[in-house]
Amino acid sequence: MKYLYFLSTLIFITNYSFGQLIFENNTSEDIYVVIQYPKENEWITSGWYKFTPGEERNVLNNLTNRYYYYYVTSDSKIWSGTDSYSWIHPTNAFYTSNKEIYTAAQGYKKVGLKIIDRGSNEKYTVSIERHYIFLGDKKYECTKAISFPCSNSLEDFDLIFTNNKDGSSYLVFQSIGPFSEFLTGNITLFLDDESTIKLFDKNIRDSYNERSGNWDIKKKYSVYYLTSSEVNRIKKSNIASMRYNDNYDYQWVYNKACGYNQQFGKGWRHEERVQFNSILSDLHN
Repeated sequence: MKYLYFLSTLIFITNYSFGQLIFENNTSEDIYVVIQYPKENEWITSGWYKFTPGEERNVLNNLTNRYYYYYVTSDSKIWSGTDSYSWIHPTNAFYTSNKEIYTAAQGYKKVGLKIIDRGSNEKYTVSIERHYIFLGDKKYECTKAISFPCSNSLEDFDLIFTNNKDGSSYLVFQSIGPFSEFLTGNITLFLDDESTIKLFDKNIRDSYNERSGNWDIKKKYSVYYLTSSEVNRIKKSNIASMRYNDNYDYQWVYNKACGYNQQFGKGWRHEERVQFNSILSDLHN
């Protein structure tokens, strides 16, 4: 992807609190960033901000709001969302406002942006990154490992989704450590819309030794298959809870009312809800 012009100047919003919005490129490609931010009584969307691999840079100063939005592209991937929408110019540097009218005939297009919730942090960094996993002799792009500490005798394990290029995914349970175990049994995913997805244990296992200093770290993978239809269902309705290993009825439950996960019998605990719908949308873009 080639752009005719780039924005390199730092945006300042004066007369408000201090703060910095920083982007870092942790991919192997150039990325091009669009940001959306409030200014007086309107929302401004501007781009493109080019970042070379490994580059980290501040793009917005004196943050006035808790929420901001972004859209990022590279030659092979798009990081978008459904939290906000705005008109952008696909190739030229641009500066648009929600108070103005833009059309495709003018060369603009409407895109979905992802939310940035900086909370009360004065400095907030958005890391753009890609991850990969080897299963057998194949390399798959995947999500960043999501750790769920177990409250039972099993060691901690990670949850990973792969991008299989046809819209489907492998759901990989990664167990790490000298006494790690393969996860066994069927999986039931409970979605926010109160439907379920049943994943059957087809005995797909793999293992991998990773060298770290003077130690070999043993990783064990238990692999389950999600069809493209099932992936799309998760994109539309987040995972509310998950039951694994029918034999022992381990269960992780997210309590929507209080906003925290609570343990019922044996299972996972996680202090913040994971937005699997957003994670899978990013992966399959």
